[in-house]
Amino acid sequence: DTDGAGSAICYGSDSTGSVANAIVEENTGSSGGGFMIQNGAVVTMQDVIVRNNTADKSVAGIRVYKATLEMKNCTITGNKGNDGAGVRAESQAVVTISGG
Repeated sequence: DTDGAGSAICYGSDSTGSVANAIVEENTGSSGGGFMIQNGAVVTMQDVIVRNNTADKSVAGIRVYKATLEMKNCTITGNKGNDGAGVRAESQAVVTISGG
């Protein structure tokens, strides 16, 4: 990732991407242990499980910073972070969550 946060999956600098039918688990980073989505990235997730990730400085599951995330039928569980466990949206981030 671009800021050394150590996320399992990172999108940044106006990138686009999608993740489907996946499990992201047991990763460790300083910020966004599972996913870091930042700086203009646009990401879609469908049927994704983000679980048991850790972060020592910020949110453990998914951090969205100045980016867009659409989540459909996703599960966020068991994450442990110093500043949140699930999904954190900050600095003009747009997050849409639908489904289960």
